[in-house]
Amino acid sequence: MNGFRVTFFLVVPLVFAVMAGPFALALGQGDRGTGDIYLLVSRVPDAAIRTLQSYGAQPVGPEMARFGAFMTADKDSLNAARDAGFLMIPATTFAAICGITPSLKDAT
Repeated sequence: MNGFRVTFFLVVPLVFAVMAGPFALALGQGDRGTGDIYLLVSRVPDAAIRTLQSYGAQPVGPEMARFGAFMTADKDSLNAARDAGFLMIPATTFAAICGITPSLKDAT
């Protein structure tokens, strides 16, 4: 009986954790829109996202960081957000700062 408890309480959470990841990713995917991806830097990302959605920008992914979130925005919504004082960094610039560069193999 003791071996069953150990197996149950170790295997069930492991199986749940392995299965929850793909489901969370699939459920978090939505219509990204037609714009480019930007990193929104904000002290209160929830409020900023609600404001930016009124400009036409949409959040990307199911999660956000404490300092901001990834957003998609077209040129008009990006200009409106920047005019309102939001800091929106292009994701390609953020990736370059982190040392991630596009591969030539991916470009062909």
